[in-house]
Order: sequence, then C-alpha cells, then structure tokens
Amino acid sequence: MADPATLRVRGNMTVGSSDFTGGNGTVEFSGSSTITSGSAIFHNISVSGTASIANTFYFDGTLTVNGTFGGSGSTTLYPRNGAAISVGGSMAMGQINIEPGMVVTASGNFSASSTFTIDGTFTPTATTVISGSGTGTLGGTGTMKVTKTGGNSTTDALLGQYSSFATINHANNTVEYAGTANQFIKPRTFKNLIINNPVSVQIANGDIHITNVMTFTQGLVMGVGN
Repeated sequence: MADPATLRVRGNMTVGSSDFTGGNGTVEFSGSSTITSGSAIFHNISVSGTASIANTFYFDGTLTVNGTFGGSGSTTLYPRNGAAISVGGSMAMGQINIEPGMVVTASGNFSASSTFTIDGTFTPTATTVISGSGTGTLGGTGTMKVTKTGGNSTTDALLGQYSSFATINHANNTVEYAGTANQFIKPRTFKNLIINNPVSVQIANGDIHITNVMTFTQGLVMGVGN
C-alpha cells in the first residue's frame, strides 16, 4: 500500500503475501467482512464493522477494534514486533501467538478461546483483561507482564488480568509484576519472576517458589497472612 494510504473494505478480502504489502497504510473494515490473508502482513487495521479472520492474520502496526473482530478456535492472530492492540468494541479470537522477539502492547479487553501463547513480550495496560473464555490455555516461553493492580488471595493480580483460562502454564515464562499500585500474588510456582512495582507486591497466604531466577528491579515484597 502507498504510504500512508487508507484502504476501505466493506465486503470480504482475500490477499496473499505476494500481492499485498501493508507498508505504513491502514486497512479499514467498516462492513461485514471475512478476511483470508495467509502470511500477508498488514500494518494498521481499523475495524468499525464486523470482521472475522478465516485462517491466520499478521499485523505490525495498531489493530483498533471499535466494532466486532474475531476468529474461530483454529484461526490465529500474529502481532508482529512493535504491534499494539486497542479494543473499544469486541474482540474474540481463537488463538493469539506472540512469537519470539515480538514486543506487543494492548489496551482494552479481548479473549482467546483456544490458546494465548506468549513467546515474546506482552504488556497490557492496567485496566486490560484477557479472557480465556473458560476453555483457553495461557503459556509460552516469553515475558508475561502483569500490570493490573489490587487483587486478593483468591483472585490475585495475574488472575485478574489473565482471566477465565482453563489452564495457565507459565512454567517456562518470565512473569513480571509491573503495576503502579499494590499487587497481590497468590501462592504459585514461577520459573523467572521480576518485581518491577515501585509501590509493593504482597504474597497472600502462602509461599511462592522460583525454579530459576527472581529479579528485584524496584519496589517492596511483603508477606500477608500465614
């Protein structure tokens, strides 16, 4: 696409990597669309209508969802390095995969009903909640940041931010508590744990176990209860 052009789509869109280059442009989906794009990489995407992906969907800019955007359990969203997800409407994906080396940010709530794999670095805003819809699996080998504050011994900051996953397996992840107000950690086992909260992180009613490295970047860690 010519920079910084906007392509407006109100129907279905089928493209491939050999005939589509996102450049620095924006594709706007304002109608009812099914997107079949394979390995083609979009830059900025704006969804104000209803759009669904048919297979895989790659983007390296900002995905702005003010309408409805989604995909079935077998479809996969691939944010590339520097990508941002901004949801003001509804976004319900099957799989979301942040690959190694990819640094991705997000604001607004969305879901992944099959898998949310963090092999790169993922940073949500403090108010963002990612849901597994009661069936999804959360895990990977990258850095999973927790910015949501508060919580308690039942629903700690991690479970408040990464909610309703049937399975949470961070045995190979680095989990970084990076809130700006008090955060609770319920008893659990981490591989790598980073404390990067300038206020405090409280361990609620039990022990945490580290199988590899614990890093104190800033803040205070306190035990609460027994």
